[in-house]
This record gives sequence, structure tokens and C-alpha cells, in this order.
Amino acid sequence: PDGGFTMNFTADQNFTKNEIAQLRDGDWIGFGTRAIFVEFVLFNPGSHIFCVCKVIFEFPPFGGILPSFSSSTLKLLRYVNPWDYFILSCEIIFICLTICYTLEESLQIYRLWEMYLSNWWNILDIVIAICCYVAIMLGIISAIKSRNFVERNLNSIHTSNHVSFTEMVDVQSQFDESIA
Repeated sequence: PDGGFTMNFTADQNFTKNEIAQLRDGDWIGFGTRAIFVEFVLFNPGSHIFCVCKVIFEFPPFGGILPSFSSSTLKLLRYVNPWDYFILSCEIIFICLTICYTLEESLQIYRLWEMYLSNWWNILDIVIAICCYVAIMLGIISAIKSRNFVERNLNSIHTSNHVSFTEMVDVQSQFDESIA
């Protein structure tokens, strides 16, 4: 059965210590506990980068503790300073070049249909164009989801409410892998 508890800690160190002491004294970790997740997010205001950290302690049925850790960096505020706008201009140039490249390849396909597909380099050109469009699509999805995420959660970030960054980490990792 699904279940579990959430404990949100604040920036007040004394409050957090008292909460942890209550959890420890109340036997919060019992025989039915299978995992403890510790999630926190750090923000660097100088570079506008979020670092999402997750520590997991798994308690397998055969005993022991299996710890794991993951961290991901996110740039949710994409276009803030002049360097970011330079990156935006490079992204726009990339989109324009991809469209021009596609038009050129389309003309070649139209003119040399059978000869075009017999050359492996031309097939590689098609694969490259498809990869470019996938990267563009994931970049646009990432930008839209980032903007929506920030707008939706901006008021919750400085409270004790839990804001999950898991979806944004997944979107960003898909985008990063597509452009790699």
C-alpha cells in the first residue's frame, strides 16, 4: 500500500533540530519503512542556477541501508543577463540554419529521388536534420515548462511548502541529452 509522511523543514535551525529530535524519539523509522527521501534545492543568485539534490536511504527487507545521491543543475530563468541573450541569438541562428539545411536537402530529394537515397551520406544528412528538429522541439518544451514552473511556484519557493523539481530535472536532462 502506498503511504508515507512528509516533513518540511524551514531555515530556522532550532526548529529543524527540534523536529528531527521528535522524529527520532517517536520511532519515525519503523519496520515498515522502505525509504527516506531527503530533497533540497539550492539557488545561486549570481548565475541564476538551481541545484536540485536528492538523497535516498533505502531499507531493503533483508536489512541494512542502501544510500544513493543525485544532484542536477537547472537554469530555470533562462534569459536574464547579456550572455543569456547571446545564447538566445545563437539558438535562433541554429533554428534558421536548420530550416535552410532542410530546404536544401528537400530540393535534393525532389531532384534526385532514387540516387539520393542510394548514398549513405545523404541518409546521414536526413538523420542529422531529424536530430536538429528533436533538439529544437525539446528546447522549446524545456523553455515553456521552465517558465510555467517558475510562474506557478514562485510564491511557494520561500515558504515551508514542498515544491518538487523532479519533472523539471527530467525535462532538462532530456534536453541536455538531445543536444549532446
